[in-house]
Amino acid sequence: MTTSDNLSAIEKAPNRIQGMVRSIDQYRNSDPKAIADGSFAQVLYALTDYKHDVLVLWEFAVSEARKAEAMEREIAEKDAEIARLRGLIRDNGTPRFNAVCERAENAEACLRDFMEAHRTGTGLLDCMDNSGGRYTSRFLADAIVRARTLLNGGSDAQG
Repeated sequence: MTTSDNLSAIEKAPNRIQGMVRSIDQYRNSDPKAIADGSFAQVLYALTDYKHDVLVLWEFAVSEARKAEAMEREIAEKDAEIARLRGLIRDNGTPRFNAVCERAENAEACLRDFMEAHRTGTGLLDCMDNSGGRYTSRFLADAIVRARTLLNGGSDAQG
């Protein structure tokens, strides 16, 4: 933020903060010499108002500083969370995604084998998956056909 940005922000600021006795224009236009040359009551009222308004401004400044600190902490927490998520994606996302895709491709290949065994009635055909487990194709093909039939609105009646 440049000095001119700061000045335009100041110019756009309200004339008085809630709780102030006098406006900024009243302070700008006041003449300390005229106040000092005035009566004792005039000096007393001016000093009382100044003291009150300085305390109001101080409380406002402290409040705004606390808000800024809280925002900075929140931003730091969000940045840390973003970094953590980026790390998870970097460390696990792509390899895990690739592994899932590979398993899906293997499952599709096994499904084709199972369906072919079921369609042709060729009996037992084993298909290996990534974990090394073996499944009897005829049993799985029958289960898959039943599941598809059910999903398509058919019945699971075994005839």
